[in-house]
Amino acid sequence: LPRTYPSEEYGTLVLSGTTVRAGEAYCAVRKTGARTEMGAGQQDIIEDRAQASVSVFEQRVMLVVKIVILVAVVDAVFLLLVQGLVRGGFEDDWNQPLLVALSVLIAAVPVALPLVLQVTMAIGAYKMAVAHQAIVTRMSALQDIAGMSVLCSDKTGTLTTAKMTISFDLIW
Repeated sequence: LPRTYPSEEYGTLVLSGTTVRAGEAYCAVRKTGARTEMGAGQQDIIEDRAQASVSVFEQRVMLVVKIVILVAVVDAVFLLLVQGLVRGGFEDDWNQPLLVALSVLIAAVPVALPLVLQVTMAIGAYKMAVAHQAIVTRMSALQDIAGMSVLCSDKTGTLTTAKMTISFDLIW
């Protein structure tokens, strides 16, 4: 939009990125970085991304992990009691029932689960990029989309590509 400086409506400050179409101007830089209008907007975006948001997928995975760990603890205590009290393991040696319970507890904790999930998500992002030309910038976005049952878009039918196409098969 063409603007005239200085004016009562726009003031005397010229924003960074302004294109001068005619005339000359001598300006002094008053603000830089996050203190400018464009920088403040960028700072808001950075702060939003810095907040640790847990996706629905991650919440469900953590619930499953907690259940698995709870079952493992109950199982380890049960094995310790059975080996120690019923079979008389506490009378001879405390080490054997304790080692069995600890072995079961350690074996039941899913250590590699986060790695397996990240690799699976990366493979899914690659397949989406190849098949649908999708660009995945954050894994949490992919996880959120995976948990959706309905996806609504704006009035043009686009999400991020700014391209509108008409599919004659879907017109009724």
